Amino acid sequence: MVVHNPWKVIGLWALLAIAAVASAPELKSTTDQSAFLPSYYESIQALEMLQEAFPQSSAPAAIIVFARHDGAPLTEGDSASVVAIGTELLGEQIKDVTAIQATPPSENRLIQIIAVQMTKVTNPNDTTQSDAVKALRGTERARGGHGPEGGYDRPGGSGAGPAGIQRKG
Repeated sequence: MVVHNPWKVIGLWALLAIAAVASAPELKSTTDQSAFLPSYYESIQALEMLQEAFPQSSAPAAIIVFARHDGAPLTEGDSASVVAIGTELLGEQIKDVTAIQATPPSENRLIQIIAVQMTKVTNPNDTTQSDAVKALRGTERARGGHGPEGGYDRPGGSGAGPAGIQRKG
């Protein structure tokens, strides 16, 4: 049969391949480790306990870092400006930004950060967080920032006082 009807054999193989692909289970992409790791792994058990104990908490999705132009430690006024910027950003009500929190300055007072919490991403193709970051950067530029990433430099900043604060990165 193979020798006399080669096109029938090729057609049969093509039909079998189509049937195999059609009946195969769907492969889903995920960023959730618990979806593909066994539940007896210590890391999965710890993650489940963490989610039970603190259902609303998670690591910040974005961090805005502030430092002075002149490299000097942040003053109380600088720190108050960072807190005010965080409050302004929170007031913008950026889509998919769920929380914004300014932290105290670092121990050596060289930097201070604003942690930005966003809607949790469960699908690797989800652009929710990147869209929120773009909106956040657009808000920075509208507030007087400059450069490709935006920023918080204030006009007339000499490196002294709140005008000298800059966003890093």
